[in-house]
Parts: sequence; C-alpha cells; structure tokens
Amino acid sequence: MFARKPLPTKVVTATIFMRIEPIPHEPTRWVVYSESRPALAFIVDSDYYTARADGSRWACGCEQFMARGIECKHIAPVKCLTAPVSQNGV
Repeated sequence: MFARKPLPTKVVTATIFMRIEPIPHEPTRWVVYSESRPALAFIVDSDYYTARADGSRWACGCEQFMARGIECKHIAPVKCLTAPVSQNGV
C-alpha cells in the first residue's frame, strides 16, 4: 500500500473595512456603514425585541435582513466586536 499525500490546503482571508460606531446610550445598538455604498448606514441591534425561529436576537436594518430574515454582512463584524474574550487566549 502506498501512503497518500495530504491534499494541499488553501487559506483565504478577507479584510472587510466597515465603519462601525456604537450608538450613545444604546448599549445593544451600533451604526454600521455600508462597505459598497458608504453613504448608507444601517442599525444593527443585538437584543431585538423578537427572537427569531433560530433563537437569534440579532437584527439589521439593511435590505437583505429585512427581506430575507437571514444574517447579513453587517451583523457579523458587530458580533466579532462584542464576542467575549477568553481568559486563556483561545
């Protein structure tokens, strides 16, 4: 029997430059400016008043989220900013 060579792996990273600003006196809301249309800004809310079927409480004011109800590209960066930091660095 011959040993198989491992398949080559490819790592792809993407850098997204979105301007994100917290809304004063609103700890669960952020203004996220569109990457493709910088004149547009959307409000991302991490504690939306109605939990969705998947249990998520995140919401965004963009067209994709409003029409389809799926997580959009504006929610993901805010989730990364608000994720708890592990004590052991993992």
